[in-house]
Amino acid sequence: MDDVNNGEDMARIEGYLCVKLHMRRKRYCVLNGRMLALYTSKEEAKARVPRMQYSVIAVKDMDELEKGTKETLVGSGAYTNALIVSTVKSKVLVIEAETKTEKQRWLHAMMSLNFCSQDDEKELIRQSLSQPDFDGHLAVALLYKYRHNAIATDLIVDELAQYATKNIDDVEFYIQQIVHLLVHSDTKRNTEKLVHLLLSICKGQGYVEHLGNSIHLALQLFWLLESMIHDCKNTPSYNLVALLLMSIEAKVVNQHFEQVHQLYDDVPGLRETILNNVESSSEVEKKALLNWVESERHKRYKYFHEERDFIKAITDISETMRQVEPRELRKQALPGHLAALKIPEKAYIPLGRASDPFCHVLRVLPNEGTVFSTHSRAPCLICFEILQEGNQKTNTELERIDEMPLSPVNLLLSPKHFSGSSSVTDDEGDVYRLIQSYFPAIFSTVENDDHDDDVDQVSSIKQLVDDNIHSTIMRRSSKNAYEMGLAKLMIVDTNAFGESWNDKKKRLQTASPDGHRPGWDLISVISKSNDDMRQEVFALQLIAKFRDIFASSNLPLWLRSYRIVSTGNSTGLIETINDAQSLDALKKRKDYKSLRIHFERTYGDPTSNSFRTAQRNFLHSLAAYSLVSYILQIKDRHNGNILIDTDGRLIHIDFGFLLGIAPGGNWSLESQPPFKLTKEMVEVLGGMSSPMFAKFVQLFTLGFIALQRNAEKIITLVEIMMHKSTFPCFQNRDVLRELTKLRERFAESLTIDQTVKLAMKLIKLSYKNKWTKRYDKFQKITNGIMP
Repeated sequence: MDDVNNGEDMARIEGYLCVKLHMRRKRYCVLNGRMLALYTSKEEAKARVPRMQYSVIAVKDMDELEKGTKETLVGSGAYTNALIVSTVKSKVLVIEAETKTEKQRWLHAMMSLNFCSQDDEKELIRQSLSQPDFDGHLAVALLYKYRHNAIATDLIVDELAQYATKNIDDVEFYIQQIVHLLVHSDTKRNTEKLVHLLLSICKGQGYVEHLGNSIHLALQLFWLLESMIHDCKNTPSYNLVALLLMSIEAKVVNQHFEQVHQLYDDVPGLRETILNNVESSSEVEKKALLNWVESERHKRYKYFHEERDFIKAITDISETMRQVEPRELRKQALPGHLAALKIPEKAYIPLGRASDPFCHVLRVLPNEGTVFSTHSRAPCLICFEILQEGNQKTNTELERIDEMPLSPVNLLLSPKHFSGSSSVTDDEGDVYRLIQSYFPAIFSTVENDDHDDDVDQVSSIKQLVDDNIHSTIMRRSSKNAYEMGLAKLMIVDTNAFGESWNDKKKRLQTASPDGHRPGWDLISVISKSNDDMRQEVFALQLIAKFRDIFASSNLPLWLRSYRIVSTGNSTGLIETINDAQSLDALKKRKDYKSLRIHFERTYGDPTSNSFRTAQRNFLHSLAAYSLVSYILQIKDRHNGNILIDTDGRLIHIDFGFLLGIAPGGNWSLESQPPFKLTKEMVEVLGGMSSPMFAKFVQLFTLGFIALQRNAEKIITLVEIMMHKSTFPCFQNRDVLRELTKLRERFAESLTIDQTVKLAMKLIKLSYKNKWTKRYDKFQKITNGIMP
C-alpha cells in the first residue's frame, strides 16, 4: 500500500480493498482529501477516471459497533477487518482490508482528515434540521450524534432555541438530556453553546405570560444542576455546573431588560428616542425610571428565591419528621410544622409544565396531611388549596387521552376496529389474520399447563427465604422490602375506593373561605427527603415516550406517567394518584375473592356497559404496561407496585429496578418471565378462550410493531443518559452490553410474521409463569404483600 501523504486539508492513501455497496467487489481505492475514488485496477487509477466516486463524511470501525446497529446499517453478513464509511448522499459503504494493520492505516487516515468543508458540513446538518418533523427529540438526538462537532452543535442549538419559543413543553421534556450532554461535553465550544441555549430557555421569552411560568424552567434547570453538582465534585465539570447555577439567577433577574435590549436592535431609532426622552426629562423623571428598573429586578429576584425556598421548606418538613423519635410521634407533630409553613404570595407547586395554567397556592391544610414512618425516611402527604388563574383547562383535562369508543363484542377482533393513517394500523389486517392462524397452536396447551403445585408449597418458599443467601440480598435491595411500598405514599384514598377524591374536594371546598372563587382546586403531593429520585424521573420520561408512540400510532394502549420533580440529589416532590389502590390493598380486603369478582361487584353484570368499559380499560392498560415492562425490563413487580384505579385501569409505580437490574441481582426470581401476566388478570378478560384475550394479544402485537418502528426514540434517550451516569441501573454496569440487549428486545429486523410469533411467545412465557408466582410468594413471606 502507498504511504499516506498529509497536507493541511488534503491527504492521499490508496490500495486494494473489498468494497460493498450493493455487491461485494475488489476495487483499487484512492482517498484524496475526502473524495474516495474506486477503480477496477491500479493501472486504471493512473488514468484518473474512476468507476465510482464518493464524498466521505464519516468512518467507523465495524468491530466497535453493537450488533443491532451493525445489522441495521449493513445486514447480518460476516466481515473481517472492515470499516463502515458514510457518504454525502447517505449511502453506506463497507470496505474490507486484507490485514488488520492495513485496516488501521485506512482508519487512521480517514479519522485524521477534515472530510467535509465547513460549507458542506453545514449543508448536511441543515438538511437534517429542515425536516418537517423537527422536534425536541430530533434535536437532542442530533446533539448527541454531533457532540464532538462544534459546527453542527452551533446549528442545532440555534434551531432548537428558535423551536423552543413556540414549543417549550417539548423542549422542557428533554431538558435532562440537554443538561447531561452539557455537563459531560468534551468540547469547550460545544459547552459554551449549550450553556447559551439553556440560559436562553430560562428567559421564557415568547411563550409565557405570567411571571410564575417564566421562572418555572429556570427552577427546573436549577434543581437539575443542583442535584448534579454533588456528582461532579472533583471533576472538570464542577466549575461549569457551579457557574451555570449562578448564571441562571442572573438570567432570571435581568430577563426583562434583555428583551428591551433586543427591541433596540429590532426597532430602528428606538434607542435614540428613549435616550433623548431621558436626557430631556427632569431629575425626578429620571429617578422614577431608575426606581422602576430596580423594582422590576427586585421583583424577579424575590420571586425566584421565594419559590425556591418554599419548595425547600416543603421537603425540609420530611427531613424534620425523619428526625422525630419515637416514630409514633411523627403524625402528631406534622400538623404543627405544616401550619408554620410560610407561603409566598405567588407560590406554586412545580409538578406541571411551562405552558400549564398558573395555579398559585392559597394555603396548606395541616389536618389533611399525614406522615409515613419508615426505616430511613419520613415522606409526607400534604394537601394544598390552589387557585387557577385565567380560564384555561386544568392539568387533568390537558393530560386526558381520549379513549376510543367501546366496540361491540362481536367486533373485538375486527381489523377495522382502529381508524387512521398510521402505518401500524395499516398492518392490522395482516396481524389479525396471523394471530388467527397461530393462536390455536401456541395457546392450546397453556390453560391446562399449571405450575401451582411446585409454588404453593409455602414451606419450600420459606426454606428459600431462610437458607439462601440471595434472599437476604433481595430483602435489602428491594425498594419495597425496605420499609414501605410507594403505593401507600402515592394513593390519597387508601381505603378501597372509599371517599373519592371528588368527594374530598367538595368537602374541603365547602369549608374553604376561597371555595366560591372560580378556579379553586385541591391538590396533594408527596414530599420526600433522603432519597435520590432521579432514576425514577428518567423512567417516567421513558414511559411518557412510550405513551406518545402508542398515541401517534392510533393505538388505544393506556399508560399513566405521573410527575416527579427532583429538587436535589436527595429531595423531591411526587404527584399523588387519586382514586386508586394497590392490588395488595385490594386483596387484603375481607370480602376479596378474585380480581374478576371485584370487577363484577364494582362495575355490574358482565354484559353491562359499565363492566365492558372497565374491562376494556383494564385490557388497554394491561397490554401497554406489559410492553413497557418487557422492553425496559422493569422488575420488582409485586402487587404493592401495581395499582388499579376506579375506572379499572392498571397503573405501575416504583421503577427502582429496570434495564437489567433486579432485586437479588443475578439470583433474581424475576429474571425468567418477560412481564407479569397472572391467571387472575386473564380471568378479568374472560379467560384465554375469550374474545377479549384475543384482543389483548392483538393490541400487544400492534403495540410491539409500533415500538419497533420507533425504537430509536427510546434507545437514544437511554444511550444519552447512560454516559457517565449515576443512576443505579447504569452504575458499575457494562452499559454498551445493556444497550445492545435493549435494541435486541425491540427486534427491529423481524418481519410482521416473525413479530407476531415473537409477541405471542412472550405472552405465553409470561402467563402463569412459575417464577412470577415464586416472587409474589417471596414478597408475601418477607413483606406481607399479597400475591
